[in-house]
Amino acid sequence: MGGWFSTVSAISTARPASGAINCPHHSGQGCGTVFELRPPTSEGGDWAESQVHVFKDGTDGAQPTAGVILGTSGSVYGAAEGGTKGCGVVFRLAASTGGRWEETVIYSFGGNSYYYGPAVSHLDSGGSLYGTTYVGPASLAGSVFQLKPPIRKGGAWAASVLHGFTGGSDGKFPSSTLIFDPAGNLYGATQEGGGEGACQGYCGSVFQIKP
Repeated sequence: MGGWFSTVSAISTARPASGAINCPHHSGQGCGTVFELRPPTSEGGDWAESQVHVFKDGTDGAQPTAGVILGTSGSVYGAAEGGTKGCGVVFRLAASTGGRWEETVIYSFGGNSYYYGPAVSHLDSGGSLYGTTYVGPASLAGSVFQLKPPIRKGGAWAASVLHGFTGGSDGKFPSSTLIFDPAGNLYGATQEGGGEGACQGYCGSVFQIKP
C-alpha cells in the first residue's frame, strides 16, 4: 500500500464556482482551474491539492468544460471556453522548470463558424486528439472532431469534423466522453434528440462513428 500512496495522483478541472481569480463578465466567480491531487504518503493521511493552471479568460480561455486527459511525457490536454476567437480552445499543459506548468493553446475554435462547449476525451497512438463541441460549428447541434498534430515542429494542428449533429434522429448536444473500440469505431452519447421518447426535445441517443 505504501507504494500506491507515494506514486498515484489525479489531475482534473474545476468550474469557476470552485474559486481562482475573478473572471471578466462572471462577477464573483473564478475562471476555473486545472488542479492536481496527490495521495497521502501514509494510509489515512490527507490528499494534497495544487493548482496546475489558473485560467484568466485571456488567450488561455476560461471555464474548462470537462476533465483533462494525460498525454505523453506527462503532458495534459483539455478544453475551455473563450480564447482569442471567443468560441473555445484546446490546450496542452506541460511541466517546466521549477515545478511550474506551462499552458499552450494548440487550437482555437471560431473564425467563420460558431462553437460552444468544446471538450477533449481521447488521444490516439498517433497523437491525434478527439473531442466534442456542445454546439456548432455554425447551426449544427454539436459535433465530434479530430485534431491532428502538426507534421513539423511549430506547425498548426489540423481540425476536421467527424460528424455534425443535426438535432434529428442522430441526436443533439453530445456529451464530452468518447470511447474507442479496438477496431477504431468511436462511441458516444447525446443529451437530447434521437427521435424517440416522451422527453421534451426527445431523450438523447447513443451513436457510433466508423472510421
